[in-house]
Amino acid sequence: MRSLMRSKINKSRNMVPLLSIFGLVSLLFLFAYSSFLDSLPLTSSRKKENDQTGSTNEGIKKEGSSNPTDSIVESVNHQIDNRREKQRFDCSSWRTYSGDLGGRAVMKYNKTQAGWNETISAANCRKDGKCYPNTVSVEGVVGTVQPGVHNFTIRSQFTNDEFHVAMEGPELSPTFIESHGNGEYTASYCVELPGFYKLYVRIIQIDGYESLRKDVFASPFTVSVRGSAEFPGGNPSSSNPTVLEHCQTARRASQGRWVRFDHAKRHNFISRLEEPQWEQVLETTVDEYVWLPYSCRLKPMDLNSLRDLFQNCTHCLCCDSYIRTLFADALFVFGMIDETKHFEKRSKKPDIHKNWELEGVSMSWHDYNNFGKCLMKRPNGLTIFNILTGGISASSKLIGMAANASATVALGGGKYVFFVGHPWSGDNRVAHRSNLALQRAQRSAYEFLPPEVDVFDAFSFTFPRIYHNTCDDSHVSCVISNRLTVLAYWELLILAQLLI
Repeated sequence: MRSLMRSKINKSRNMVPLLSIFGLVSLLFLFAYSSFLDSLPLTSSRKKENDQTGSTNEGIKKEGSSNPTDSIVESVNHQIDNRREKQRFDCSSWRTYSGDLGGRAVMKYNKTQAGWNETISAANCRKDGKCYPNTVSVEGVVGTVQPGVHNFTIRSQFTNDEFHVAMEGPELSPTFIESHGNGEYTASYCVELPGFYKLYVRIIQIDGYESLRKDVFASPFTVSVRGSAEFPGGNPSSSNPTVLEHCQTARRASQGRWVRFDHAKRHNFISRLEEPQWEQVLETTVDEYVWLPYSCRLKPMDLNSLRDLFQNCTHCLCCDSYIRTLFADALFVFGMIDETKHFEKRSKKPDIHKNWELEGVSMSWHDYNNFGKCLMKRPNGLTIFNILTGGISASSKLIGMAANASATVALGGGKYVFFVGHPWSGDNRVAHRSNLALQRAQRSAYEFLPPEVDVFDAFSFTFPRIYHNTCDDSHVSCVISNRLTVLAYWELLILAQLLI
């Protein structure tokens, strides 16, 4: 018996060096992996988290531990856990303006660098078949990537070219383009859902003036996104498909992304109970994508439900053709006006730019006085104020006007919405319009309007789809072949959430 015990003791003594070696190797591996993670490039949000990680580790060192090895292992594990968190990319906070769910930036133009010389005019480049897209190159597109933010380079002949970059696959990913003032552009996209994508790089305007609408050579590029989709607060599951409340403001509802319906179901973004209703929505839009806000969820509704909400209310609208077209076409599709009245209110007849009233809807064509008269009637539906390139400054009278109108409408039980202008698609080669100016107006709305004023970010909402879903030279929401366009339906659906 004693010899057996001695044998076990000797074996355990022999295991001690092995365990120590194993522990040392494990620690070296953990440190090596931690150093590898440190070498990865950090986004601004990851840098902030890295600073927080550093301060946490300092706290661990100060507190001390009875076993130094345990403290080291705990510190390394803490760093690894934090870096795992950093690999969960949240595109909702990427390239957005400051504030509560502010609008998304899509482009930035820096001043032309000294010494830059253009060898051809924008007008001549559009006419010259050997200019664009021949002289535009795309470099650095990676074929296989992880979820997150990725960049590539575009080189062209002008410093103010406008490009439309679109990632189309399981989601329509947000993109951002920065001009460096020397014919070089950095294009970035943020992607969360794994799968196969087509990356389109299109020229919309040459030097910000001449419309073109052409893909560069090799567009679309193919990109495979590998890795599991991670989301803030944890991933939804089949037993818990969503924890988001229903959207009650346009500000929250218009900040989101387009997700293909099969992937929305696969990742449990859609409630199983609402799947049949969303399938009806897709039948109406004849489209495979659904709009999913980042911080709330939409209630699916068919055309009859939308009509019931809109026709039982009074609405005040101002000021341009974007809102006029959306509501005139909605009244027609809802069966509330006939084809003759529809043609009169949204066609391009010479007298179209006038005020009108139909079926509880009052449209003021850049007429603030008429708009004010409508507000005094205390509308119980939607009150929408829409401007395009006219920005809001800290001294602008529009701030006070919006705040007062919002308060007045609330007294009548209605909802006030400030509509940010939609982007141009580049279809109209005569009207030289700038998406950069529209983006400035979008940003000023978020910077200067008080938080109690609800904002519909039509710019970010429609930008991923302006190349495919345009109505004419300047509209994306309309009726074509007696049916609402995709963006028109979704804009009405978002606005309907405020009336529920």
